[in-house]
Amino acid sequence: MQGADDTNAQTLREVETLRRRVAELEQAEAKVEQHLRYLEDMERIDRGIRQATDLDQMFEVILDEVLSILDCDRAWLLYPCDPRAKSVTVPMERTRPQYPGALAAGQEVPVTPDGERLFLAALAWDDPVVLDPRSGEPVPDALQTYLVQSLMVTAVRPKSREPWLFGVHQCSHARVWTDDDQRLFNDIGHRITDGLTAMLAMRELRESEAKLNRAQQVARVGSWYLDLRTNHLRWSDETYRLFSIPVGTPLTNESFLACVHPADRQLVETTWNAALEHEPYDIEHRILVAGEERWVHEKAEVEFDEQEDPVAGIGTVQDITEHKQAERALRESEERFRILFEEARDGILLANPETKQLGMGNRAICTMLGYSKEEFARLRIHDIHPEEHVPHVVDQFDKQARGEVLVAEDIPMKRKDGSVFYADVASAPMRIGGETVVMGQFHDMTERKRTQDELARANEQVRRLNLELEKRVEQRTAELRSANDELEAFAYSVSHDLRAPLRAMEGFANALVEDYADRLDPDGHEYCQHIVDSATRMDALISDLLAYSRLGRAELRPHATSMQRAVTHALDQLESEIRAAEARVVVKGVFPVVVAHHSTLVQVVTNLISNAVKFVAAGGRSEVKLWAETRGKWVRLWVEDSGIGIAPEYQDRVFRVFERLHGIESYPGTGIGLAIVDRAVNRMGGRRGVESRPGMGSRFWVEFKAEEEGHG
Repeated sequence: MQGADDTNAQTLREVETLRRRVAELEQAEAKVEQHLRYLEDMERIDRGIRQATDLDQMFEVILDEVLSILDCDRAWLLYPCDPRAKSVTVPMERTRPQYPGALAAGQEVPVTPDGERLFLAALAWDDPVVLDPRSGEPVPDALQTYLVQSLMVTAVRPKSREPWLFGVHQCSHARVWTDDDQRLFNDIGHRITDGLTAMLAMRELRESEAKLNRAQQVARVGSWYLDLRTNHLRWSDETYRLFSIPVGTPLTNESFLACVHPADRQLVETTWNAALEHEPYDIEHRILVAGEERWVHEKAEVEFDEQEDPVAGIGTVQDITEHKQAERALRESEERFRILFEEARDGILLANPETKQLGMGNRAICTMLGYSKEEFARLRIHDIHPEEHVPHVVDQFDKQARGEVLVAEDIPMKRKDGSVFYADVASAPMRIGGETVVMGQFHDMTERKRTQDELARANEQVRRLNLELEKRVEQRTAELRSANDELEAFAYSVSHDLRAPLRAMEGFANALVEDYADRLDPDGHEYCQHIVDSATRMDALISDLLAYSRLGRAELRPHATSMQRAVTHALDQLESEIRAAEARVVVKGVFPVVVAHHSTLVQVVTNLISNAVKFVAAGGRSEVKLWAETRGKWVRLWVEDSGIGIAPEYQDRVFRVFERLHGIESYPGTGIGLAIVDRAVNRMGGRRGVESRPGMGSRFWVEFKAEEEGHG
């Protein structure tokens, strides 16, 4: 029995050992399968990166793969990853159809304090930041709008760029991210970092090449590289353009030589062969471009191998056609200058500013002074002026040489025979042949001297007449100012004195209605109401006349004034009028500080808003908008309405006193409101205007100087 038991125990041990080995093999097989899946997943990510031609395509493919690999509901990328931002947008996102994110909704995601901590943690850690039931950390409130129940995020840090943020969301349930999920997500983040770095580097390389091509195009300088072993010639895009050959056309050295002007081909070949023997290659020659002759400047260096055999040439080519044309134009200009110099009617000479030696003179100056050209070339400044005037002449010459004086008048000149005449001398320094000389132009003023006295007498008579005219202008100006003052005072007095009898008329009319209501028939009541209405309109007219008169007499001292406060006060004053008209007034933006007078500015804004509320089509509702804009040193206030508009021929007339374009029965008012605006703006040093079309509303504007530092 004992032997049987031992045998059974041995069998059980072998079975247990076999079971453990099978379990170990199954675990190993599972690990192998898991690793293979991991490798397949990474290969899918790598393939997406390799096959992408730009960032958008790469991210779309990768995020689609992430959705599949991690079986999540949303994958996204955010750039830049700025914890200090108030909100962020998600530029790249892939989601399950039932869980659209911020990109699909076109919304910005606010960065709350817990969102800021999430950003900072992702930037600080190398491992992913995980929010799920196992971590115990709640999802930020801002993400709950998008049904996020758990998430993983990690920073993607491409070289030399700001970090991005890569993340995944699980919305269908509160998922616990396993260690394998986190490792896979982290490795995908590393792959994205590598791919993004490479893609950005490639984009920078393309941008650099584009900038180089652009720089060559601007400078009209191309580059080239010739492989002497294969005779393969590479041109930059600008070189192709210079030779008018399609970009990318295969080239050899013979292709280039075929473009060289036949007359210069031997020179080019000789110079190039010398460069192959270590001589410099720096040459100007002609080329033929679409049958047109052009000039180029070429510079190159030849590369040699260790045996001093030439292997390649690299160089630049620049279109210098315009430079050559300028050189030719300069030669032609010099020839024209020589002809003009020699044939000029005025005398012209060149002198050394240091030695005062005369170097060259034209035919006219030699004739004027009585010298031959050979004699003239040996003279100095002292020789052509009377001795007593030489110090003054030299002083004027030195000032002209420094550019301080352009013309010296009535300079005495001494001829070879000793006689004296007077000339006006215009001179200026100039560079000729690398040296500074002074060129002087002499105009004989002998005739002017003879008429100088007559002109002086005539000028004296004109001066007396001007004085008399100025006195008359001053007298008439004083009379006009006095008349204006009397007119202003009269208008104020009349307007003020009219109000007392006007109030009596209104009072008696109201008393008739109240005390004799039972004795008045309907016509009597209507007549009394007409009297009251007319008195009210007359009172408004007088008030506006008084306001208009006060603006003419009052002393206004513009200073730094808040346009914002003026608009607020105007709207407060018009509150009942706006409410009665059921108008809608919209105030947009900020109103800067301007140089104005506060109460007068309030009156201007009040009149403009009241005007905008009033002039609306029958049955319509007024829409009024106010805003301000800065225009250099001016601030412009706009008041826009939706009213009846103004024809172009009336747009300036509406600012005149008593100018009404419509009857009182259609639009009440005195016809003075915009005239008050005109006078008030003018008194405050501002400007006004209107833009309008009939039936399309009007935009009135007033401008005032913006507040300057230290003003007021």
